[in-house]
Amino acid sequence: LVITNPPHPSIFFHMQQATTCLAELDQSPLTSTLESMKPFFNAIVKPELLKHQDRDVKLLVATCACEITRITAPEAPYSDEILKVHFIYLDYLTIVHVLFY
Repeated sequence: LVITNPPHPSIFFHMQQATTCLAELDQSPLTSTLESMKPFFNAIVKPELLKHQDRDVKLLVATCACEITRITAPEAPYSDEILKVHFIYLDYLTIVHVLFY
């Protein structure tokens, strides 16, 4: 994942670190691991992150949501409504990527 024009160093660093950690987790980890991650799972779907002004942060949020979905499969990590919002947003990111990159 290559990011250009990084946003505020703190949020960028933490989101990039989260993306890396999630990518290293296997699917269906221990229940205790999932329980310890629930605060992060809940934080990543907050509108403040999904609607962040920086597109690189938005990309990292979407990447984290995809990784969370992979890790928790076959169980859905979020309600249908939250998943719908994230997948609509992922579709938007794809269109933006095609148009501007």
